[in-house]
Amino acid sequence: GRLDHQVKIRGFRIELGEIHSTLLRHPGVQDAAVVDYEHAPGDRRIAAYVVPHPQHAAEARRALEVRANGGAPSANGASAAHEKDEDPVETLLREVRKLVRERLPEYMAPAAFVPLAALPLSPNGKLDRRALPKPASDGAAAARAFAPPRTPAEERLAEVWRELLGVERVGREDGFFDLGGHSLLAMRLIARVREAFGRTLPVSALFESPTLAQLAERLEEGGAGEAGLPLVALRPEGSRTPFFLVHPAGGSVLGYHALARRWEEDRPLYALQAPGLREGETPLDDVEEMAALYLRAVRGVQPEGPYLLGGWSMGGVVAAEMARQLRAVGEEVALLALIDTVAREPDGWQPDERELLAAFAADLGVPAARLEAIAADADPLARLAELALAERLVEGEVVVPQLRRMYHVFRHNLLAMQRWRPRPYDGPVAVFPARELLQPVPDDGALGWSAYARGGLWVSPIAGTHYTMVREPQVRGLAAALAECIARHDAAEAAVRS
Repeated sequence: GRLDHQVKIRGFRIELGEIHSTLLRHPGVQDAAVVDYEHAPGDRRIAAYVVPHPQHAAEARRALEVRANGGAPSANGASAAHEKDEDPVETLLREVRKLVRERLPEYMAPAAFVPLAALPLSPNGKLDRRALPKPASDGAAAARAFAPPRTPAEERLAEVWRELLGVERVGREDGFFDLGGHSLLAMRLIARVREAFGRTLPVSALFESPTLAQLAERLEEGGAGEAGLPLVALRPEGSRTPFFLVHPAGGSVLGYHALARRWEEDRPLYALQAPGLREGETPLDDVEEMAALYLRAVRGVQPEGPYLLGGWSMGGVVAAEMARQLRAVGEEVALLALIDTVAREPDGWQPDERELLAAFAADLGVPAARLEAIAADADPLARLAELALAERLVEGEVVVPQLRRMYHVFRHNLLAMQRWRPRPYDGPVAVFPARELLQPVPDDGALGWSAYARGGLWVSPIAGTHYTMVREPQVRGLAAALAECIARHDAAEAAVRS
């Protein structure tokens, strides 16, 4: 019966007591319980049980009575029809879910929120966990009014989502990531969509068309919208100056998913994806050429400065070149944010295929102890696919041709980065180094950028390694540091206007 019971979900150690205390912060919650349960064999999830507070949610209690009576009117005359129009239970659950998302990392968010009139207790007055009802559906669907799929494409896509996510129902306004989707499931979804619709969507489509209805509409449009400039809208809403992030060496923008979830409201967030990930595209192998292409996309959204640019890993290198090119034509770059990006002069080193494969495997997360087996294989990428499957880094539908395309982009990007030369830059630079080093870096505390930043340098170390700093829970520190840095730009801009 301890409230600080610790569980492990998808590799994360989670204190259920921390979730429990967060639920009780909402004034409309009188009591709560948090447990882990087996949704399917090998698939453990977290469920939150919420008891509405009588002083703040009397209507919610009456609605629960209506639900318990199968929709029959309660003693005060409430009807199921009335509750359908204005269900206070759904309102409370939506508010509680929002509170959890604001205060806890994504991996700690319960998969289901279940309203109860009271918690079941054992004869000695403690919580009877075994008497708690098993969640009937996913929490995101339960947290808002359900809007069923309307078109054949929505119905077909909803069936794919239900199978992948293990939920009982999917509404047209539900989002893939809100229903429990993550990067591995996103790769599986793309493969399932190809089978069901005969279309190959980029992973970025899940950012650009986040709800079931939007993605189904995109699929119904045929080939439209799949080619063109590589801009991905991670969070397009907002009236403030947008922030643009450049992809790392892998070329995909999916690594920014956790950061996008933590992004401040009212500031649009865009990312730039490398050419070559989509079938029929050719990757670029020159940083200056990449920067010029990406700037055409950026200026299509924001025609003139001041610009806010940044990137993680190799993305910082390309962002630095973009900033240089903008300032060369007289545009203002208010911020260049470099997330664990090292400034290195070209040294003539040319990695061989074995080294490139090792770097690619490490980027995927394959343990170093397995790399010898990859290099010795006649078809190393096929062997890498097997190892990635064994380590559950990718799923079965991520086939070798897809992995070859990913490696082709990675190889071109890495070689382009090796050839690029940093130059003196007279605009403001913010460097966010990882606290836990995985490789030797310059000892100036700024990853080597102090030799080039002539317009002001701000350094803010972030907890984690090069890879974990952009994932939960460390990404919270990165999001906060970026927000603080951007706030300086806002304050300076406001001072100029006044």
